Amino acid sequence: MPRKIDSANRAEFEQLGVHAVRERVEASNYVEPKVSQAWAWLDEQEHGKERAHSRATLARSNLALLISILALVVSIMANVINFLRS
Repeated sequence: MPRKIDSANRAEFEQLGVHAVRERVEASNYVEPKVSQAWAWLDEQEHGKERAHSRATLARSNLALLISILALVVSIMANVINFLRS
């Protein structure tokens, strides 16, 4: 479950940048819960684009699966109708 980052801390982290926040966390300049929020923010910065790409890929795959299932259902219905007519 993603950790919530306070808006004040988020603004500070964004102002400092990834490098400076990482240095401060590793130097133990922050105390809990700020250190947890700093790690969560760093994780967002480093992996956010990858996760967004993964979500988009999953959404496209789900759409393709849905279209395939609908095509299969239509095909089965057409075969059943043709069978009943004969």
